[in-house]
Amino acid sequence: MHIENMSIRAHKIISLEYAQFPSFNCNCETDLLDFLMEGEYTHDGRNDDGSGMVEIAVERLQESIENSMLKLDKGTRDDIEADIVWAKQKGRDFITYDCF
Repeated sequence: MHIENMSIRAHKIISLEYAQFPSFNCNCETDLLDFLMEGEYTHDGRNDDGSGMVEIAVERLQESIENSMLKLDKGTRDDIEADIVWAKQKGRDFITYDCF
């Protein structure tokens, strides 16, 4: 893929820090993942196998835990709530998840 009229530079990543445990399972919680991916400001960087990084707005995550149709289990709900608290403490509007 070649992008015309734009200078885009590739920067190496020196360090990524991961949470100890995943927040949710993309394969098991497909309704949640679909809901999150439908967000207006969601950036989906996953490949054809579903692996890769996604950026999800904290606001969309909040909407997911308030959506009773998603039927989230308590563990998933608690993990997403913890992610929201973490993001707000850091002053972030988005959370990046690496799906693998």
